[in-house]
Amino acid sequence: MSAGAIVVVGAGQAGGWATTTLRERGYEGRIVLLGDEPHAPYERPPLSKAVLGGQAAPESTELFSAERLAALRIEFQPGVAATRLRVADRQVDTSDGGSIAYDKLILCMGGRPVVPALPGVDGPGVHVLRTRGDALRLRASLGPGRRLVVVGGGWIGLEVA
Repeated sequence: MSAGAIVVVGAGQAGGWATTTLRERGYEGRIVLLGDEPHAPYERPPLSKAVLGGQAAPESTELFSAERLAALRIEFQPGVAATRLRVADRQVDTSDGGSIAYDKLILCMGGRPVVPALPGVDGPGVHVLRTRGDALRLRASLGPGRRLVVVGGGWIGLEVA
């Protein structure tokens, strides 16, 4: 494999696996992993089950620790989002004011929840479940005698219900 710089935008499950797989398959060049969340890459499915239900700590969902990524020489930048792709210049501008040159770019930004345009959707007590932080905020608002309305009948909505 050639040894240029690869920038991976998105430090979720796909981004984490992309970076570690590159190393495991012999890629020796620079790898930069950008993630707008402050956590190492983690699995999302347990958020709507074990983490939400309090049976698992959020940290238990991590695929790789920051230490493991460092040992693999992956330049993990938690809390740093890509803000602009300058494809012609092969540059990624970042939320911390930096810019990273790349030879190859991998976009692993995942999906976003669909939030209906309803009055009050941005009010207190309305939650979206996508991230570890979302799961912890939702878990804190649940409890005996509390009511819950789930909008959305996808996998995550059904698991929460």
